[in-house]
Amino acid sequence: MIFVTGGAGFIGSNVVAALAARGERVIVCDTFGEGEKWRNIAKHEVAELVSPARCLDWLSHRHDRVRGVVHLGAISATTETDGDQLAENNVRFSLALWDFCTALDKPFIYASSAA
Repeated sequence: MIFVTGGAGFIGSNVVAALAARGERVIVCDTFGEGEKWRNIAKHEVAELVSPARCLDWLSHRHDRVRGVVHLGAISATTETDGDQLAENNVRFSLALWDFCTALDKPFIYASSAA
């Protein structure tokens, strides 16, 4: 299975669609809030939805089945003013995913317009 963070965003949902079309089992980690972001993946084959708060725990319990992580999740809004939130989500969370993948020799693909 392939774990995709930010999988309900514009770019992420297209990555999810391409992976699903290849027959991959795709897990999407994202937040949906009150908007209509869920529509981006509504027509794609998604095996499971995982909230970012559960991400690392979810991965640690299924590490033997995860073939790789595509990390697209970030706060990319240029209007975000909460520095702690930005550091937690865009830096610490990314490093935690990197640590998970390197410790278990899993492929890690990172891309973000916030990078």
